[in-house]
Formats: sequence, structure tokens, C-alpha cells
Amino acid sequence: TSMMLGLAVNGAFANIIVYLVQQFNVDQITAVQILNVYNGSTNITPVVGAIISDSCLRAFTVILISSLVSFV
Repeated sequence: TSMMLGLAVNGAFANIIVYLVQQFNVDQITAVQILNVYNGSTNITPVVGAIISDSCLRAFTVILISSLVSFV
């Protein structure tokens, strides 16, 4: 499952680069940089969320909120 997800994501990234180059007339280097910034920001978001939840909320509060969100 993880391998197929990685394959799908890499295919989507390639398509987004082609789309940026053809439709928005962006240079290839700039399109790759835009996609790398997007990818990096989506990968760092869970770390930022964990730091915020550990420093601002208590452990049981985070567990309660996570449980309520998962049930909805």
C-alpha cells in the first residue's frame, strides 16, 4: 500500500510540474522549487502540530480532542 501511494504521489508531482510549465509558463526549475516548498511544508506540519500540542495542551486534552475528531 505504501509503495503504491509513493508511486501515485510521484506521478502526481510530475503532472503538477508539467501543468505549471505549460499552463502558467513557469520555468522548470521554478516549478520544481514550488513543488519542493509545498512538499516540505506538508511534511513539517505534523511536527509543528506535535510541538504545539505538547507545549500548550496537556496529554489527556490532546487524546480527548483526537478521539472526538476521529469519531466525527
